[in-house]
Amino acid sequence: MRKHVSTAALHIDANIRDFRQRINDSASKLNQMHDRNVRPVRLVQFRVNSVDSILKDAWNEMMQQPACNQDMALVAVGGYGREELNPYSDIDILILIDNGVQEKYAPMIEQFVRFLWDIGYEIGHSIRTLGDCVKQSRNDITVMTNLLEARYCAGSNELFSQLKPTLEKSKVWPVRKFYQAKLDELETRHHKFADTAFNLEPNVKEGPGGLRDIHTIMWIAMRYFGGRDLHGLVEHGFLLEEEYQSLIRGRNYLWKMRNALHIVAGRREDRLLFAHQVKLAKVFGCFDDDSNKAVEKLMKPYFRTVKELRHITSMLQQHLYETIFAPKRHKIKAINERFRLVDGYLDFANPAQIDQFPQILVEACTLFQNHEKIRGVRSSTLRLMRSKRRLINRQLRLRQDVQAALINIFSKEQRLTETLKLMDDTNLLGRLIPQFKQITGQLQYDLFHVYTVDAHLLNVIWHLHQLTRPETAQELPAAWEAMKRLVKPERLFLAGLFHDIAKGQSGDHSQLGEVQSYKFCKDAKMSEYDAHFVAWLVRHHLAMSFTSQREDLNDPEVISRFATKVGNQEHLDNLYLLTIADMRGTGPNVWNDWKGKMLEHLFLATSRALLTNTLPHDEVMPRIQEVQLDSLAQLNKQPRLKTSAQRIWELLDDDYFLSYDANTIAWHVEQLSNASAIDFPLVAFRTHPSIEVVQVLVFATSSDELFTIVAGALDRQHLNVVEARMHPLPNGLTAYTFVVLTPDSYASQSERYLRSSEDEVYHSIINRKIEHSPRSVAPHRVAQHMQFPTRAVFSHSSGSDYTMMEISARDRPGLLYLVVRTLLKHRIKLLSAKITTSGVRVRDVFFIVDRDGNYLADKKTQSILADDIRQAVDSVTHSKSRRSTQLKEHS
Repeated sequence: MRKHVSTAALHIDANIRDFRQRINDSASKLNQMHDRNVRPVRLVQFRVNSVDSILKDAWNEMMQQPACNQDMALVAVGGYGREELNPYSDIDILILIDNGVQEKYAPMIEQFVRFLWDIGYEIGHSIRTLGDCVKQSRNDITVMTNLLEARYCAGSNELFSQLKPTLEKSKVWPVRKFYQAKLDELETRHHKFADTAFNLEPNVKEGPGGLRDIHTIMWIAMRYFGGRDLHGLVEHGFLLEEEYQSLIRGRNYLWKMRNALHIVAGRREDRLLFAHQVKLAKVFGCFDDDSNKAVEKLMKPYFRTVKELRHITSMLQQHLYETIFAPKRHKIKAINERFRLVDGYLDFANPAQIDQFPQILVEACTLFQNHEKIRGVRSSTLRLMRSKRRLINRQLRLRQDVQAALINIFSKEQRLTETLKLMDDTNLLGRLIPQFKQITGQLQYDLFHVYTVDAHLLNVIWHLHQLTRPETAQELPAAWEAMKRLVKPERLFLAGLFHDIAKGQSGDHSQLGEVQSYKFCKDAKMSEYDAHFVAWLVRHHLAMSFTSQREDLNDPEVISRFATKVGNQEHLDNLYLLTIADMRGTGPNVWNDWKGKMLEHLFLATSRALLTNTLPHDEVMPRIQEVQLDSLAQLNKQPRLKTSAQRIWELLDDDYFLSYDANTIAWHVEQLSNASAIDFPLVAFRTHPSIEVVQVLVFATSSDELFTIVAGALDRQHLNVVEARMHPLPNGLTAYTFVVLTPDSYASQSERYLRSSEDEVYHSIINRKIEHSPRSVAPHRVAQHMQFPTRAVFSHSSGSDYTMMEISARDRPGLLYLVVRTLLKHRIKLLSAKITTSGVRVRDVFFIVDRDGNYLADKKTQSILADDIRQAVDSVTHSKSRRSTQLKEHS
C-alpha cells in the first residue's frame, strides 16, 4: 500500500513538473510575441487558449473516473469566461456539480484545485450545484454577473447547458433591477476614482473609461438581449458600426497597455503607477524632448482613449436606460421647429436638418443650459451630436451667431459646468475651441497637478461656479463679495478655460496662453477691452498665488507693487476668484485654510491700496490703530489685560501689528500678561479659532541659535511649519511666532498633543538643544521618479533692507531646520519665512539679513551660502534614500 501511495505521489510530482514547464513555455512565448509587437487581441487569445488547454488536460488527468464527466463540469467564469486574460490575470473557475454528489467527489475536487495551485496558477474557484447558483446569484449580483459570462471547458456539457435556462426560469435579477444595480456599482466605482479618468496614476481596469466600463455595458446588454459580445448591440440597433469599432479599438488599446503593464510589473497590476509609466514609456518608444517628457507622450493617447470610451459607454448607458425603462406611451412636447422634449429629454425634431444647418448643434447646448425642465439629452441626440461634430469647421466656427451663442454660454452661471460637460462628451468643445482639443489628455508630469490639462480646466470652471453658491458667503466672504461685483462673468469663465491652454507647448504657457486667448476673444467679436481683459487674466493667473505664498505681505512695497500690477478693483476681483478656483481645481492637497487666508490678506490689502489711491505707507498707522482697537475689544472683559496690552505694545514695532489679526494679537497679550518670570522662556500652542492651523508663540531671551532650536523641536513633533516670524524687543527679548500644520487636521488633535509639543519646545530651549537628526522617512513613491534639485535663489527689491532667499527642493522632514541651521553657521539672521509645499516639492521663502542687519549684497557670499544649503539638504536626503533602499534590499 505504501509503495502504491508513493508511486501515485511520484506520478503527481512528475505531472506538476510537466505542467509547470508548459506554463513557463507559454509565458515565454507570450513575452516573445509581446516583444514582437503582436496585436493585443492575439496575445489575449493566446493566453486563453493556453489556459484552456492546460486546465482541460489537468481535469482529465485528475478526474479519471468515467462518472466524473457525467456529474461535474469545469466552467470558466469572470474574465476567463469572456475570454479576456492578460499575462497575469486571475483565472476564475466554477466546478458545477450535480445534486447529491458533493461528498462523493469532494476529495477529487480538492486534489484538482490543489494541483492547479501547485503548478503555479492563481485560481479563484467555487463549487456549486445548479440550485446553489440560483441561490447565490439571487443574493449577490457579482455571482450573477460571473455566471452570465460562463463558458464550458470540460466535463459534463449537458450539465453546463442547464445553467443559463435554470437562471432564466428562476427569474434571477430581472432586467430593470439588474440595470439599476450595475449602474449603482458603476457610480460607486467612479466615485472611488473621484469621477475622473484623468488622475496621474489611473487604473486601466477599474478607473472611469477603463475596461470595467465596457464590461458593465456588455453585462447589461447580455442580460437584456442575451448573446455574448458587444457586436450584438449593433445587431439590435444600439450601436453604430463606427461606434462599435471605436469601442473595440479602445478595448484593444487598453489590452495592449495592460499586457505591457503586467509584463513590466511581473505580476497582475492594473494601476499605471509612476514607476511603471517610466518603464512603459521606453517599451512604447517614447522619449523626452524640449516640450514634452516621455511619460507625457505615453499617457496622452491613453487619456484620450479612456475619454472616448467613457463618452461612448455613457451614451450606451443612456440608450439602455431609455429602452429598459421606456414608458408605454412617450410624452412628447415641441420646443421649436428644430427641437422637442421626449419624456423630458432633449431630442432633435428633424435630424436631417443638421446637415443643412449644423449650427443647431450649438443650439442644442444652449437649449440644454437655458431650460431647467430639460432632464437630460436623449441617447439618439448625443449620438448625432458626436457623429456630426465634424460639420463644425473653421468657417462655421467663426460665424457671428455661433460665436455669440458660445460666448452666451459662458455668460450664464446656470448649468454652465453641465453644459460644458455635454459639449466635451460630444467633442463639440474641441471643435468650437480648437485650442482645447490640443490639450485633451495632456498630462502635467509635476505632481502639482493631479489631473490632465483638459480635466483641470473644466474642474476650475466648476470651482468658479461653486463660488456663486450661498455657502461661499460663510467660507470665503471676500470671494463672495467679489463674485457679486462681477460685471461680465463670461470673461472670468473664459479665462478659467484658457489659463493653462498652452500647456505642453514650448515656452511660457502663460505668455502663449495670453496670445491664444486674445485671438479667440477677438474671433468671437468681443470688444478690444474685454479681449485684453481675458488675456491679462491668463497672462497673470499665477501672480496672486505666487505673491501670497512667497512674499512678505506685511511689506508695504510688496502690496504697492501688486496694486500697480492689477491696476483696478475689477482686475483684482477676477484674478482673486480665478486664483482660488485654480488652486482648488489643481488637486485635493493644494488648497488649505492657511493658503486661503494668505490669499485673502493680499486681496484685502490690495483692495485698500486701490480704494485710497495711495501707497500702503500712507495707511500704515490707520491699519495699526484699527487692529489695536479690535484687539482691545476682544480683551474688553479683562481690564487688567487691556492695561498690560498698552505696556507690551510700546515695545513692539509697526511690523508686528501688520503681521497678525486682532484675535492673534489678543492671544499674545493674554499669554504674556499671565506669565511670570519663572515661566520664561514662554512657549504657548493653540488651535486658531477660525483657520485649520496651530499657532505657536515663543517668548525668550534673544539669541542667534534660538530659531534653529525651535525648528528642530517642531520637527521632532512632526509639525509642518507654514510661516515663521521673529520680533526683537529693545529689552533683549524676542517674540517668535510659527504657524504649523499638525500631521492630521488640527481638529483631530487632542489638547494633550499640543501640551506635549509645548513641553518639547520648552525643554529644547532650556537645554540649548541645537543638534537634531531629522527623522527618516522612505522617499515618496512617486517622487523617486522625478528630479527636484535643491536650489537657493537670492533677490533684493529696491528700497527694502532684506534679501529674499527662495529654496526649492524635494519635500522632506526637517528641511526648515537644515536651512536655518546653515544660516546660523554663516551668522545670517532670519527675519521671517514662508513655507509652500506643492505635491512633494517645496518652495520656501526666507527673508534674511547679514550680521549687521543689512541685505546680502555680496554675490560670493550668496554662492557659498547656496552651496552649503544644497549640501546640507542633499546629504541628508541622499543618505536617507540609500538607507531606505538598503533596508528594502535586505528585507
